[in-house]
Amino acid sequence: GMHLAGCRIDEVIGDGATATVYKAHHLVLDIPVAVKVFHDIQQQCGNETMNRFLTEARVVARINHPNVVAVMNAGEERGYYFIVMQYVRGGSLFDLLKQRVEFRLTDFVRVFVDLCSALSAAHQQTVVHGDLKPANILITHSGKAMLGDFGLVRVLRKYRGEDPSKVIKGTPMYMSPEQARGGIDVGVRSDIYSLGATMYHVITGRPPFEGLTYRDVIRKHLDEEPLSPSLINPSVPPLLSSLIMKTLRKDPEERLRSAE
Repeated sequence: GMHLAGCRIDEVIGDGATATVYKAHHLVLDIPVAVKVFHDIQQQCGNETMNRFLTEARVVARINHPNVVAVMNAGEERGYYFIVMQYVRGGSLFDLLKQRVEFRLTDFVRVFVDLCSALSAAHQQTVVHGDLKPANILITHSGKAMLGDFGLVRVLRKYRGEDPSKVIKGTPMYMSPEQARGGIDVGVRSDIYSLGATMYHVITGRPPFEGLTYRDVIRKHLDEEPLSPSLINPSVPPLLSSLIMKTLRKDPEERLRSAE
């Protein structure tokens, strides 16, 4: 019932460590929207996180693509920092994996062609997503995939020579080796690795590496080779299995060059 950014807040649809996402109704446009409200962002996180918040809004707003969740507004009101986004009817790829939904090959291809198209559009804007994973991929009721939550994104032109301790971190199960090392060489091919790890999870039913702790998983990304997807799921075509394995090479130079 609260009003924020010209929207009436209706219900919680997602909650994380730094923000809560609400389903809301835009009062002027008369459409449903998603409003991401950050938790005490200035008091708890300082200017660095506030700047990352504003970067997220500006960057995503300029990526005009049907497979990227659109940003409609962002700012601060009465102490609340927010982003108003397109509301996507459906659920996340993570939800489908939790439900152990099995993807037919045609559905798998459709989802990942959509995601490659979205990533290609972002990369053309010199933007690296930096945290590509099933929870950040929304699947509409019609089966279209949409990439959201560029919260860890960096604009490559602005981060040359950045302190390695401050580079984007990502999520361990889908994290590229260069992210795991905390290096400054995180780029387009880091997203391709994370996309490949996500593809691997969807087509085999499990991520490429698992462990008892995050440290175990990160070590495997650095030191071990995953099993070929076709060894886990014999129905995976050899060419697809080979393509996924090429996205997961330790050396970024040995991976596919682009999402396109």
